[in-house]
Amino acid sequence: MKYEVGKIVWYVDSNVRDSGRPLTVVSVGKRWAALARDSHSRPYMRVDIATDMVDGGKYSSPGKVWESREAYENHASKIQQWDELRKLCSQRVPDHLSLNDLQDIASKICGRP
Repeated sequence: MKYEVGKIVWYVDSNVRDSGRPLTVVSVGKRWAALARDSHSRPYMRVDIATDMVDGGKYSSPGKVWESREAYENHASKIQQWDELRKLCSQRVPDHLSLNDLQDIASKICGRP
């Protein structure tokens, strides 16, 4: 993601399963971008512009920044769908799938031709 002063990004706390909140980029350096509640507020967190992870100081990162709420919701939906798919798959190979079917599925999941 490209960080620019004035850009509104979507912050999601990693400790709480909330839907996130908008924050405004108030300054951008070589490694960090400072975020605030709006363009007139004091910065209260910084984000690593290479990883989009918020700085946790001596502790783990408290959250992640997304390009938009829609980008976060798409990611969350994808994770939820994957978890549901994993639950549906049994340990046995379903009888209705051929070897070619399984190879196609594996190539799509693993990204192999």
